[in-house]
Amino acid sequence: MEPFMENSSERIHEKRDDHAKQWVLVIDDEAGFRSLYRFILEPLGYLVEAAEDGRQGLELAAGKCYDLVVLDMHMPNMNGLEVLKGIRGVRPEQKVIICSSNSDSSHVLERQAKDLGALDCLYKPMDMKDMVAAIELAFATPPAP
Repeated sequence: MEPFMENSSERIHEKRDDHAKQWVLVIDDEAGFRSLYRFILEPLGYLVEAAEDGRQGLELAAGKCYDLVVLDMHMPNMNGLEVLKGIRGVRPEQKVIICSSNSDSSHVLERQAKDLGALDCLYKPMDMKDMVAAIELAFATPPAP
């Protein structure tokens, strides 16, 4: 377990029954971030599935309807923008939150993702409370027409 996850006695929020059966797909090439999302979201009642790269994530998103996709923008082989375009091709109404590093000050990919309907962009390293708030807001947002 990663060092930032060791203090499991402090929870961001209590488990809520209204999250039951809500599926979140996390697509991120960094194992630590995939683990972080599981660590935070599963105790809250969300069901989490993870993909380690864009191709695997796109395959999962095409085969199953998720309530939310959390998508890393900077991955090898297939970046988040390519994945998002692929998801839009098979599930135009899919709710997506993107995650990105602060290393690219131009944020071109992030702006393009927002133009493709991404609901929010979280920047790494992220505050866990901000992450949960963005996810809860995404669930409260009606699907795109």
